[in-house]
Amino acid sequence: MTRYLEVRLYSVGLTLVRVTVLVFLMLRRGDVGTSWRTGKPVLHLSLERLPGTLELTARRTILFVSVLFMTINLAVELVQP
Repeated sequence: MTRYLEVRLYSVGLTLVRVTVLVFLMLRRGDVGTSWRTGKPVLHLSLERLPGTLELTARRTILFVSVLFMTINLAVELVQP
């Protein structure tokens, strides 16, 4: 069971990184337009928000993994006689 969870978590992390890189490579390639609210290029606005987005993603992932491992440990303790 532990090995399965390790593989799944690793897969989720790889998928997240791949999708993030793919999206930003696509955005860098061309003009994605101009924001109607600010009048700035959308690519510029996206890149401005990237550090905050990555920080939020990292914090959420750490919280998720922590809660997951606490739940697994609790379940293991309850099952053991």
